[in-house]
Amino acid sequence: MASADCVELQPFEKAVDFVRHLRPSDPAWASLDEPSIPWIFRGQSDARWTLLPSAWREENGSILEPFRAKWKPSCQDEVEQHLQTRPEPLGYCKERIVEHMAQVAAEIDLVREFGHLADELGYPVPELDEVKHYRPSVSAYLTATFPTQPEPNLTFALAQHHGIPTCLLDWTRRALVAAFFAADGVKDLRERGKTPTHLAVWALNLSYRRNPEWKLITCPRHQFAFLHAQDGLHTWHACAALRFLQEGVWPSLEDNLGAWDTCKVIRKITLPVEEAQDLLRILWRERITRAHLMPTYDNIARSLFAKWAMEPRGKEQVPH
Repeated sequence: MASADCVELQPFEKAVDFVRHLRPSDPAWASLDEPSIPWIFRGQSDARWTLLPSAWREENGSILEPFRAKWKPSCQDEVEQHLQTRPEPLGYCKERIVEHMAQVAAEIDLVREFGHLADELGYPVPELDEVKHYRPSVSAYLTATFPTQPEPNLTFALAQHHGIPTCLLDWTRRALVAAFFAADGVKDLRERGKTPTHLAVWALNLSYRRNPEWKLITCPRHQFAFLHAQDGLHTWHACAALRFLQEGVWPSLEDNLGAWDTCKVIRKITLPVEEAQDLLRILWRERITRAHLMPTYDNIARSLFAKWAMEPRGKEQVPH
């Protein structure tokens, strides 16, 4: 599998060692005379998950399918009309072309609905006017054409950050923030009957930019309070359409990069999920909690409930 060529696996057994390695002071990330490190990080509660944007994941199919179904008839009609009336051959399977056209339109519809409701409720939504009804024209799939997708704007980033499935992947410049999100989701997975054995923090080396198939998307921090608190940013697969049309599946980031080179541009740092509670305790000491990363009154309460659940019973607590 191509992804294995560009991914370096780094397993840890104990939360304390895991955290020590993720600190920016660890020389594994850069020499100590460097003022910054060239890596960004993403936490996932199940180490088996790939680096696949949420809009392309099977579990989000039920959300996207009604929107895809709305667009498919017109996409199908346009493709059939082209095949009957124009001489230029299509460069890809017509069924995949229809699927791709409908998928792009569905993703945009989700973001538009999020943006319009947020605006209706008085929340600022940057670049909302630029998110219009859209689906690619069939001319984008001619033999001599290299198919692309519209580049996501700030509305996409805002929607993605608040749980709307999009073509973006969330990252952070702070490895311990990624570790929090990985550990925080373990309990929810178990309550839903999922049984991960390990959580993972993925690291992507930004100094490796020979591959043109992905882009880095950053947002003005003053417009995104939660992204500011989390030191967040996004990646986007600029040429994912081509891979989908050729192979019928959406590419993960590691597969995409692994197809280009064997350079270890990605690191996957794993920890047994039994260590998740100890990891959260350590991160609380670092003031890395849901309350600190997404500061609302509800998340302050939620973080305190989580803290109280981790505290030993029957032991007098030192007053703050």
